Amino acid sequence: MAFNSGTIANISLTGACLVVMIMGGLRIHERFSSVSQNSLQANPITDIDAEFSIAEAQVAGGPSAEIALVEFSDYECPFCAKFANETYGLLKTEFMDSQKIKFIAMNLPLDIHPQAHKASQAAECAGDQGRFWDMRTRLFSPPSNLTMTAFREHAKRLRLEPTKFTRCIDNGENEAKVNRQKELAARLGIKNTPTFVLGRLVDRVIFRGRKKIVGAQSVELFRVAIDQVLDAAD
Repeated sequence: MAFNSGTIANISLTGACLVVMIMGGLRIHERFSSVSQNSLQANPITDIDAEFSIAEAQVAGGPSAEIALVEFSDYECPFCAKFANETYGLLKTEFMDSQKIKFIAMNLPLDIHPQAHKASQAAECAGDQGRFWDMRTRLFSPPSNLTMTAFREHAKRLRLEPTKFTRCIDNGENEAKVNRQKELAARLGIKNTPTFVLGRLVDRVIFRGRKKIVGAQSVELFRVAIDQVLDAAD
């Protein structure tokens, strides 16, 4: 897709799914192998000061860890899949398994991704049966297939109770939860996926973010940001 000179500016490198507003109010979706506009600055690590609840979020990692990395993600976003398939496992081995950080998953299904919202609900419905992280892995695994048939097949392979799982999605039992997480992202000014907020837990459910990271960055970049927050906590 071609953009004229009045459309967007300051293209810089990261890797994210986003919605771009162009002149005349038309909303356009573009997937960049590089990233966009003023909200995606040349430096993908920026400071933030934001406090919010993680009470409804899915949490992995060391129970004693006070530092946490919160991801806002979309299951139809290829850059979210890139992070999940290439970087998440490295961070888990280095930081989560060693009890240094928690990883917290939040939903941000973009409106221009028609299957993303149901996929978020499928993951949360699997979470109701204790298999969120396994379902997340399957949803992000290639080839992408975010249909109800695929959700049921994943549930079968994960040995979920099928009637309960299907009813959960059909009745929208987690729809309000997903929408609340989308609203939180909007309040934080997060419009792109994946976006990460790195900080520390004030208590069991209150998180205070200190760094924002946009895009499917390298493990080396995450390492720099995590080490900065760990050093500040010492």
